[in-house]
Amino acid sequence: MLDRVTIESGRLKATIKVLGAELNSLFDKEAGHEYIWQGDPEIWKRQCPWLFPFIGKLNGDTYRVGDKAYQMQTHGFASYKDFVIESIKPDAVTFCLPATSETLPVFPWRFRMWIKYQITDENLTVTCAVTNEDSKDMYFSLGGHPGFIAEPGDKLVFDAGEKLSVRRLKMPEHLLNVGVYGEFTSEIPLSGSLFKDDAMLFEAPASERCTLRRLSGKDITLDFGKVTWLGIWSRAREDLRYVCVEPWFGVDDEVGFMGDVSEKTGIECLKPGEKKELKMTFIPHI
Repeated sequence: MLDRVTIESGRLKATIKVLGAELNSLFDKEAGHEYIWQGDPEIWKRQCPWLFPFIGKLNGDTYRVGDKAYQMQTHGFASYKDFVIESIKPDAVTFCLPATSETLPVFPWRFRMWIKYQITDENLTVTCAVTNEDSKDMYFSLGGHPGFIAEPGDKLVFDAGEKLSVRRLKMPEHLLNVGVYGEFTSEIPLSGSLFKDDAMLFEAPASERCTLRRLSGKDITLDFGKVTWLGIWSRAREDLRYVCVEPWFGVDDEVGFMGDVSEKTGIECLKPGEKKELKMTFIPHI
């Protein structure tokens, strides 16, 4: 049984793990250059997990639907599930995750999730779609979590030239604080100290793409379209090794939240038969 799939164009090659349909590598064959963080169990072992059906932390690891409470781990369960390979070609692969007897006891909706990877000489496009296959409204969050090789002194540059107001998490609870905790204008110089309070969160960013400008190595742009939240995260280390640029539809629970899931900050709702899509395009500067 395959544990990963490789797709490639003339210049670029991508490897995706079947577990979580997680991007493992985006490699420039001509330059011999890797763009994706390769994971280190002593720092952060993942590369680009998918976040579904929730993002971040639920208060008490619990959410409520009507009079019933459900348990859910941080960032949901999608990244821990083996996806089905629905179709595969030399330059494209589509993965599928349906609701099962394992998911229904913890997420009481029938859904189907597709993730398609398509590569060309210029970029890698990843499209994630979630469909509500139930007979009732479905409440959920959906997000990407791609990690890029980076180092101190690199910077993230946002296309809208906007003022970015930082939201923070209350630690160690990992719940969303009220208020603003600093600002950046159009770009973020990277250092380990930025992440001493964990992720920086940006609500309703105007920007739809972000470029990682490298001191050494090659730049890469992530085009993520219009999202409701954007997370920027790494481990708080002096020897910064990677940075995650995380487009989200949803966010962690706010501090003290105990309400119904329908009242959760940033929650998405799909009516029966409706679909939600998150599209990311990785554009290496080659």
